[in-house]
Amino acid sequence: MLQTFWSPRLRLKAKIINYREIILEDKRNILRDDQPFAYKLLKNEKAQIYYNNKMVKILTRKDYANLIRVIDADDAYSLQLFMAKVTGNFKHGNEKINK
Repeated sequence: MLQTFWSPRLRLKAKIINYREIILEDKRNILRDDQPFAYKLLKNEKAQIYYNNKMVKILTRKDYANLIRVIDADDAYSLQLFMAKVTGNFKHGNEKINK
């Protein structure tokens, strides 16, 4: 998130820092182009997170509240980034593809 400062010089530094964070978060633009994550809201304040149509995590309480906040912001990239961060490092490249 971009923070605003009184000095134009500091504001420029904040923009550069924000730009670098975007590059480091999604180098290959997978979240922006493919949008691999999806969600389904359930009863009792729970949500299921899907990655390529496979459920990978169930969110409750604090994570559910944060998901609702990101959904209300209505930004597709932020939503994809949030779901990627909350699911953690589950994909390592050595998974077998079920046929």
